[in-house]
Amino acid sequence: MDMFNPEQKQEYIDYEKTNQQSLTNYFKRVSDKEREYDKDIADMDIDELKSTFISLNIRSEAARSHFISLIRGYINWAILNNKTENNSPINEITAKSIGTKYAVTSQMLKNPRQVIDILGIAMPSDKYQSLPNRYDRDKLVFWLLYSGLELEEIQQLKKDEIDKENKTIIHAGRKYGTYDLVISLWTKVSEMTYIEKTGTKSNSGIINYDLVDSDYLFRPIAGRDIYREPFFKIGVFMAIIQKIFKAYLEEVEGGVKSSPSNIRISGIFYKLYLLESEGTEIASDLLVDYLNIEYQNDYDLYSKTRKWRMDYEDWKIAFDYYV
Repeated sequence: MDMFNPEQKQEYIDYEKTNQQSLTNYFKRVSDKEREYDKDIADMDIDELKSTFISLNIRSEAARSHFISLIRGYINWAILNNKTENNSPINEITAKSIGTKYAVTSQMLKNPRQVIDILGIAMPSDKYQSLPNRYDRDKLVFWLLYSGLELEEIQQLKKDEIDKENKTIIHAGRKYGTYDLVISLWTKVSEMTYIEKTGTKSNSGIINYDLVDSDYLFRPIAGRDIYREPFFKIGVFMAIIQKIFKAYLEEVEGGVKSSPSNIRISGIFYKLYLLESEGTEIASDLLVDYLNIEYQNDYDLYSKTRKWRMDYEDWKIAFDYYV
């Protein structure tokens, strides 16, 4: 990979007595973006610089700081030596602002389109033609997580805990805004009278199990002790999520590796992102509301929301870049 604007870059490398090898490597790594924008990195605006830096996927904050320092030295040299007419915004770039923590390391889901992609690959409708109820139930569990509910809350949902007109799920005094697809699936699941299961090797085929009528959205199978098991166990939901991701990862190299918790937080962050884009500042009370944070005093609130704020900012930077 050759450097973009090689004569000017080499002139600076010769001028800079230290870090020459690091400069050479970084200049080569940013060359693709320089060719894409058809300009030297010293001539880029703030958005182009951020895009270029994030594309390098430098995971360590210390390494990002070192990289920014080297590029800043080059740009300042270019300005002093009239190599550029650009008043570069390089000083506005920080290691934090070009982090890709949640998009790269935790593989958070970035938006509803990605949820649809995962379900489309992991749960193709043609494979579920003989299991329509299972298909609807499994999809609903996934979308409820993305709506912000915890597994325990999903487990205990009742049929009447949804405001279809306002697209809101109301459970245990908390409200969760949701999607048209969730409302449609909710209606189907609440009306189920049986669930399909694939038989074992000795008993092949599809077996239908009757469901006990109850107030719960996810009703138990007939014949089980409904006083001990009034709804599905957490293990059932965990198995559903693991099955979906396993199927997705088998077909998508380097696909999303997530967990029920990450699915939930991804959906919450996406809602916060939409609120912020509408001009609403992401305040502590919103974090408390969406993340169900309990606190005793202002300091406790600050301590418990600080990590979420930082994580949200990382997620937002990655979202802006990758979407």
